[in-house]
Amino acid sequence: MADAPLSRTLTRLVPLATALDRLWPSSAPLRRQIGPRALLRKLLVATERVERGWAAEDSWSMDVHLARVTGEMLCHLADNTHVWPGEEHYESFEAWSELLRRHGTALVAYAEGRFNGPEQEAWLNHRHSASPDPARSEELFQEMRAAEQKRYEAAQAAFLFVAENLGFLWD
Repeated sequence: MADAPLSRTLTRLVPLATALDRLWPSSAPLRRQIGPRALLRKLLVATERVERGWAAEDSWSMDVHLARVTGEMLCHLADNTHVWPGEEHYESFEAWSELLRRHGTALVAYAEGRFNGPEQEAWLNHRHSASPDPARSEELFQEMRAAEQKRYEAAQAAFLFVAENLGFLWD
């Protein structure tokens, strides 16, 4: 067991944490956030990320995880980079920084709007209202789908930018 990764060792503790969870005096929602099992899960996820750079739960919606991490990193690079590919590739350092920010923002927007964009909220609110109008529901649904498609296409373009500039993405 000394040679096993810490994440494997922590995984073996899940049944114990589950048993302790049953003894935990707090309400169920609070227990899910700070109970023994929840704390062990958070520790396991953190350990997996330290050991290999990602956690198993990151693959549950890998598109969202990759978009969020890559988008945030591109935005960070836009604010903190000191180099750029040069005039043979981009007009100026400022143009390079702007592209980093634009593509980073597109990826973060995709990640944040994937399952709960503002258009989806408007559609769901209308559908669950006291007297939803079917025509309006369909209109809001189509707006939601169009916005999702726009975010998806922008995220695809951003990942193409990353692929085309992979060797230049460093500070």
